[in-house]
Amino acid sequence: MHAPKHTIVFVNIWGITRDSKIWTDPYVFKPERFIGNDMDVKGQDFELLPFGAVRRSCVGMPFGHRMVQYAVASMLHAFEWDFPAELLEDTTERVGLTI
Repeated sequence: MHAPKHTIVFVNIWGITRDSKIWTDPYVFKPERFIGNDMDVKGQDFELLPFGAVRRSCVGMPFGHRMVQYAVASMLHAFEWDFPAELLEDTTERVGLTI
């Protein structure tokens, strides 16, 4: 493809993230599809661009990352979580750190 000088190119990020050639079941929420994947949300991998890319990337990306981490930490701290009984039966000692 050849684009003449000064051509404005619009990238359809919505279409890229829902392309069935790249993703299996693109309309199904499957966060496990990213486990073990080396994709980065900072704009280098064009299969996943939640914050845009290059010069047009979102300036709020670092704030968004921090707020998600804060929200998860707050939920872990503030709520009493219930676990299945089979997870609670294992009382073997482990080395760890509690803060």
